[in-house]
Amino acid sequence: MSALPAPFTPIGCDLRDFAFMPLDVVRLRDSDLAVAAEADEFRCAVLLWCASWHQVPAASLPDDDKILAQYAGYGRVVKEWQKVRAGALRGWVKCSDGRLYHAVVSEKANEAWLAKLRQRLKTECARIKKHNERHGTKLPFPEFDAWMEAGCPVGQPLFVPSDKPDQSPGQTPFVPSGLPQDEAGQAAVVAGETPSKGQGEGQGHIDNSPKPPGGGSLPAGRKTGAIALQTFLEACVERGERPLRDYTPLWRYATEAGLPQDFIALAWVEFRRRFLPGGTGDAKRYKDWRQAFRKYVEGNYLKLWAIDANGAYFLTTLGKQAQKIFESKEAA
Repeated sequence: MSALPAPFTPIGCDLRDFAFMPLDVVRLRDSDLAVAAEADEFRCAVLLWCASWHQVPAASLPDDDKILAQYAGYGRVVKEWQKVRAGALRGWVKCSDGRLYHAVVSEKANEAWLAKLRQRLKTECARIKKHNERHGTKLPFPEFDAWMEAGCPVGQPLFVPSDKPDQSPGQTPFVPSGLPQDEAGQAAVVAGETPSKGQGEGQGHIDNSPKPPGGGSLPAGRKTGAIALQTFLEACVERGERPLRDYTPLWRYATEAGLPQDFIALAWVEFRRRFLPGGTGDAKRYKDWRQAFRKYVEGNYLKLWAIDANGAYFLTTLGKQAQKIFESKEAA
């Protein structure tokens, strides 16, 4: 008995965030399926291609008639599915992992997976570049092949020189440029695009911390009690301070965690929407709103993002809803 072939796509090939699957129209038109398949067989074949695109590994299907019947549109009527099974599974091959793979769908899936990984590496290199600019380091950018062999790591802690002198109080720390002004005339942040094309709603880790953080200590020079966010922003205007741009602990955390600037931007928009007058938390008072926001970001208390199995950040459903709310207000 001959050994089964190896799977046609990598074990971690995950295209669930790719809504579109390429269709090679010439190959389909001239295929045996188009010539010989009955109508129901052809319909089921296309449905199974679509189902396999969002399986993990992509381009594969479980060799289970109950599941295949569901994917092919027959629900629990397995007997009806079995009547068209042979024609619908034309071109599918059982591999050594026990799953079925389609050679042409696998070819397209491998191309999409490599494109996704290259975009992920591009995002990682941008993070390393920002780190080098901030700390005066010269960390190398990983080559694609070596990065692949290392398991495609992202968001790893980066080296910081131990002999780098601390900043004096008058120095301005590096933070990402291009932050717009808020309605009070001070630096704010706005929501942007997601960090990488192809990153989406995979099954990721979401921090389910039970409670948001409490208020922290006040910045030096301000010894009053807890205040509202609106009062804090107005005080920033009076003192000529920027609410976030110069708050080093926040940006240090973002750099070390590999958290995209756009996600912090979205968190700030949602944080203000929640705690400014009219929001659900407008009665909340903190002594240090900068520290409170940083803790919200570090704990992901707003549940706007998560991390997938490959360590990449993506917006959750709540994150996408918050982004739509912001964009609708901008367009109004």
